Amino acid sequence: MKRNIVLAVVAILLLALYSGAAVLLFLLVLPLAYLFLKQKEKREQKEKVDGELSGSVLEQYTSLEAIVAEYGEPDDNVVINASKANEPAGIILIYAKKGFMIVDGEKISMADIIDVSAKNMATPYTIGEYQIIFTTGIKGRELIRINAGYDARWAGDAVGQIHRYLCQK
Repeated sequence: MKRNIVLAVVAILLLALYSGAAVLLFLLVLPLAYLFLKQKEKREQKEKVDGELSGSVLEQYTSLEAIVAEYGEPDDNVVINASKANEPAGIILIYAKKGFMIVDGEKISMADIIDVSAKNMATPYTIGEYQIIFTTGIKGRELIRINAGYDARWAGDAVGQIHRYLCQK
């Protein structure tokens, strides 16, 4: 590694002697940019590994059939997005007797859920969808957001239905 750096420095100096100032600047900036990108890549990989080790790993389901096959029929379900009602991303399955919910394809214990609310994500310049926001005590997944469309009543009814089961726990 050090040999390559020494060769690069010698090459830069030789090219600087035989070329103009613009090439010299380019040859000085290029290795610095390369080193900066390598360091950034190493940092991101380290953060990713640290995050995977510290956070709790949640199971991710991709089909309703797999969920029902594993846990049986749910006690109730809340349709969040009617166009995705046959996918885990569009429906919340509530297993009240077993004490958990499947939210956006992830199994979450009802004991870990602190609050559920609906919020309009609009800004002053855009129209935003309503989101159902789960506040949890799970490290690394403190907020779980699910798009619920543009209807305030639909989102409010969904939150009310979820609250009925959370108040029973």
